[in-house]
Amino acid sequence: MSTSKLRRGALAIAVLIVIAVGWVAWDVLLLPSSFHEALFRYRLGNAVQAQAKAIDLAELASFEWEEVCAHHPYDGEFKHPKYGRTYQAPMNAAQDEVWVLLFIEKDGRPTYISGSCTRGGASIGDFGCRSRSQAILRLEQAGLCPSFSATVKRQGNLNLRGLGSVLERELV
Repeated sequence: MSTSKLRRGALAIAVLIVIAVGWVAWDVLLLPSSFHEALFRYRLGNAVQAQAKAIDLAELASFEWEEVCAHHPYDGEFKHPKYGRTYQAPMNAAQDEVWVLLFIEKDGRPTYISGSCTRGGASIGDFGCRSRSQAILRLEQAGLCPSFSATVKRQGNLNLRGLGSVLERELV
């Protein structure tokens, strides 16, 4: 075999290795898979930098959706009772400490957004499913990697002091 054939073979193998490493790095680095995901992570990072105590997911995810569910690939398939569809989370997000949110449009079409402390700036805990109007992330723990969980948006003010005095009168 000639030296030039060996060099071309070695070069081809080197190129394949670089492509394979790049493919693995894409999954490992969890680069945004869409413009929506990149924008969501950017907005989440800005909210974390501003030390927000509560974040409305409707402000982070400006595309069309009516419900959001926490759906990690480790959870397996998810059959949504309302839409009757089975959703499978993206396998490139099957990593520890990665969160995955499934945003569902009115017709049941999914949009997945994933991230982590290093890809979005925060940890988002499991919260089941929430409607768009009730999808609020609340700060649970501050620090290098703030942790958020979903809570229901309050519908009006509840004066707990007044409620306490009413309960006190009833008990006496």
